[in-house]
Amino acid sequence: MEALNIAGFLCYKAIVLRDDYIDKINPDNIDIEKVAISRIFLNQAKKILLELFSEESTFWVFWQKRNLELDSTEELDKLYQLENIDREQYETFASNKSAFAKLAIDGLHVLSQEKNKEAHNALTKSHSEFSIAMQLFDDLFDVEEDFKNKQFNLAIHNVRKFLKENSLDEVLRDSNEIEKHLFLSGIANEMLQKALLHLENSEFFAKDFKVTKWIEVINFNRKIFKGVLNQKEVYLEIIKAKVRHSEIKANNFIDGHNLAPSIHKSIQKGIDFIVKKQRTDGSWFEYLSSAGASDIWATGFITFFCNNIIPKDNIQKAKNILLKDAHPLWGYKQSYLNDTDSSNFALLGLEAAPKSKFDRLVQRQNIDGGFPTYAEKEIKELRKYMKYPKESKYIGWTQSHLCVSAVTYYLLLCNKNYIEEDYIKKIEAFLVENLNSKNEIAYWWTNETYSLFWLSLAFRQINNFELKNIIKTKLVSSVNNYKPFLNPDTNNTRSIFYTALQLNICIALKSLNIINSKTLILDLVKELLSEQYMDGSWNATNAMRLPDTEVLNPLEIREWPASEQGCNVRAIEFNRLFTTAVTINSLNSFLNLYPK
Repeated sequence: MEALNIAGFLCYKAIVLRDDYIDKINPDNIDIEKVAISRIFLNQAKKILLELFSEESTFWVFWQKRNLELDSTEELDKLYQLENIDREQYETFASNKSAFAKLAIDGLHVLSQEKNKEAHNALTKSHSEFSIAMQLFDDLFDVEEDFKNKQFNLAIHNVRKFLKENSLDEVLRDSNEIEKHLFLSGIANEMLQKALLHLENSEFFAKDFKVTKWIEVINFNRKIFKGVLNQKEVYLEIIKAKVRHSEIKANNFIDGHNLAPSIHKSIQKGIDFIVKKQRTDGSWFEYLSSAGASDIWATGFITFFCNNIIPKDNIQKAKNILLKDAHPLWGYKQSYLNDTDSSNFALLGLEAAPKSKFDRLVQRQNIDGGFPTYAEKEIKELRKYMKYPKESKYIGWTQSHLCVSAVTYYLLLCNKNYIEEDYIKKIEAFLVENLNSKNEIAYWWTNETYSLFWLSLAFRQINNFELKNIIKTKLVSSVNNYKPFLNPDTNNTRSIFYTALQLNICIALKSLNIINSKTLILDLVKELLSEQYMDGSWNATNAMRLPDTEVLNPLEIREWPASEQGCNVRAIEFNRLFTTAVTINSLNSFLNLYPK
């Protein structure tokens, strides 16, 4: 068995190198060294196998058969512009891709003196079905690479066929155009369903034999496929957003001397945009990260900012999905691990909730008085969701976060009747200490304006004199030292998300007669009006960052690229919903302060 394992590994290495040089677009660029190493690996494997199987052994019949199968796949790989391929051709091609994996089954069969032909046939069929499933899945997610390398790919082939059958005279210039049609046409969904069916077949052929590890592999991949299938709405939403979002600015100015009509017009456009984005279950999708797209956290956030602005029926639909998903608090998306921030926004969106929910929430308070995103006791469960190794530390995510605590503080002050005074005193002590320090005051967000906005909302209700003075100083400083916020993803244009939050801070201070900031307020309003698009949206700011689980201070990380995968990145605001919701909220606040 050990010798067979070593031979199998050498065969695997040879095939990986072989695929690498087959993938080259220009044969002249083939790495001769890789070709040579691939042959060396294969020859070494053959030497080991010759010690196991005599030259007269039936194993070498299987060896020849599997070699021919593998060679046959090379021809199809190169037929990039193939007009027609039937199901049987494709499945044969996909099955033959796993020729050397099947050779392992052949080897065990021969070593057992071919006693169980039924098991050999069944397990070979199981592996063929598995290989077909994996090829379908790979074709879906290798579109960019295969398009670039001009290799045959069923997803690309099916998109071309779809365009031709529907008389759509469109040249596929890049992989983005292919992916657009792939998801909008339903081809991706169909291919995923077929892949799942082949996994079912793979398990069917293997289930009567003692191959528990192999069944585990099948089930593991089934979970991945189903997870992607469940996320197809997210992919569809992203593709739709890319295709349908306007890039043309609206002309909002009606009367240069009276902004009110222009603001009403702008807000209505924003309302229409947000209402159109609401899903049938009442939720909204926003922000794409390694955890997928959020519906629960996003719905709570958008509901809070849009309450009393968008139609009541839409708000009620959103509240219904929030009520339905409580278990007992809320997570980033439906049925996901509870976290403090998602629970904050669900409760803010609902406006009214049972005392038991607040009792659960305050139990998440850390010893220092602040609130973490995830509690220490949730680390074991968090590892399962994150799929991180057991030794991974989560000290960054379980420490108290000022940005989360600022939202929690506002929420607790709005629901004082439910909250014991000791919890509020502890969080106030935490805020005093941390706002006085030089530490970053926003862990998950790229600018402290986010935290300051929530503190400005809480300001009227604060009875702690020391804390109130600290917050007042920071808020006034944010206005007096205001500099336009830049959006790092759009050639240094303005970040509308932070601009809208700053406008709300200015309005809060003006309404409290703390400062006279009318000039800045009018400038910010005009900026927001001038930046709206024809579809009612404003350009997104990928403002939420995701530090690695061990990062205590985000300032330690110099660069935060926008990405939908991994940590130490900024998540993608693909639907423009957070920015649009915050912006219409700030414009509405302006109208409340200056009705005329």
